[in-house]
Amino acid sequence: MPYNVLYFKQMRDINHKLKGKKMSGYNNYSMSNNAVDAYNAGLLPASKLARKLKVSPLAIKTVLKPNEWHHTSSHYNCTNFYNGELLVALANNTVPTETDFDDLCDAAESLLKMRKLSLVEKATPSKKIFGNITWLEWSGPPRRPVATEHVLDKVEVEVKGQFYIFEFKGQTIRKKIGSQGTYFFKR
Repeated sequence: MPYNVLYFKQMRDINHKLKGKKMSGYNNYSMSNNAVDAYNAGLLPASKLARKLKVSPLAIKTVLKPNEWHHTSSHYNCTNFYNGELLVALANNTVPTETDFDDLCDAAESLLKMRKLSLVEKATPSKKIFGNITWLEWSGPPRRPVATEHVLDKVEVEVKGQFYIFEFKGQTIRKKIGSQGTYFFKR
């Protein structure tokens, strides 16, 4: 069984054990009602938890395992949610006194790893490379999106962190490395 299918089946099983209910509808086209429940229970997506901890979302995804996943946006994206309450309390020096010592040690170790990863990510210099880049640009309504493929030959591309950055028709374009439909070939 492919990894991603197995992963989502495991996450589905975790969600059903924790919730004891099935899909419960959508909240204003922004997220599922289960995602709203996850926010209320203190779970956060990597991007929001990263802002609270002052680390990168990549560090969160690398160090922590997701607790649940939920549908978000009008495109029904699958977003992982992480339990970072103890990490946030540790980062803000507001750890409850009844916290288990082993849990506190694990949280401190995880926070240290995430901060180190974030520093390495920030310190990584950008590289400028010449090559060909192909990417998709999406337009149209959410129910009938239209992909337009763009190709640039012999262009200078800056590789910075997780992104390709390049100029196209007078605008700076940023495309995530590995995103669907984005390909770069060195010259």
